[in-house]
Amino acid sequence: ALVLPVNRPLLPPRLRPDAAAAAALGPAGLLEDAGLVPTDPSEDWPEDSWRFAMHFASTDSYRGWLRATLAAGWTQEAPAEGMEVSKSFGPLEVRVHATLYPGDKEGFLRGEQARKFLAGVARDLKDPSVQGVILRNHAQFRILNLFGGKKVSPGKLLIDGACRSAWDLQELRRRCPTCRFVVNTGTGYGAVNTEAVLAVVEGLARGEGWSEIGEAWARRFPRSSARIQGPWTPPYAEALRLLEAAQQPRS
Repeated sequence: ALVLPVNRPLLPPRLRPDAAAAAALGPAGLLEDAGLVPTDPSEDWPEDSWRFAMHFASTDSYRGWLRATLAAGWTQEAPAEGMEVSKSFGPLEVRVHATLYPGDKEGFLRGEQARKFLAGVARDLKDPSVQGVILRNHAQFRILNLFGGKKVSPGKLLIDGACRSAWDLQELRRRCPTCRFVVNTGTGYGAVNTEAVLAVVEGLARGEGWSEIGEAWARRFPRSSARIQGPWTPPYAEALRLLEAAQQPRS
């Protein structure tokens, strides 16, 4: 009842009728419960201009992302520091500021570059004028440590492409209930992360909801879509709690 409705589009057609029958055994509207449907942070974002900050630890990932982004119709600009791309969606202008912290040949950050990376991420998470923070680094740092208290401005979008960044998802949601997270369940691949960033940022800019973004992502990458979890992915712990509550005998 919980898993099959989410993954039904990925199942072979011959299994879908059985999946529908199994889902019908659960409480009606379980996945539409208010506790499982995320709000759209962009509802509180400016109507005319959004800013995203990207932090790279790998030159190859940086170059690959730039090629794919320019091919998708974004325009490259040269600010005082770093690099920016921009694209208009009707009256809305979206700008992405990218910063590269050169790592070693494997893409790991050491010493001063590691300190600059963490300081830059922490700054952008706290800055209310930055709508989203996008991380493209190895699973070297536990970004969870940058959350908590007043360290993060409300309504922030975090896209973390590091390997197994989804392991901290439940705690991230607890520490920042108004934030929205897009994370990786396994090995982080540059091409998949690049496409995920474009799908999420452009989907939100077009006014699509999370379910639409998730469905489009699954259709485009049916084999690798499960690597990326986002607000379109139901919080399973909460869904299980609702399912168990629905099975309790009523007095």
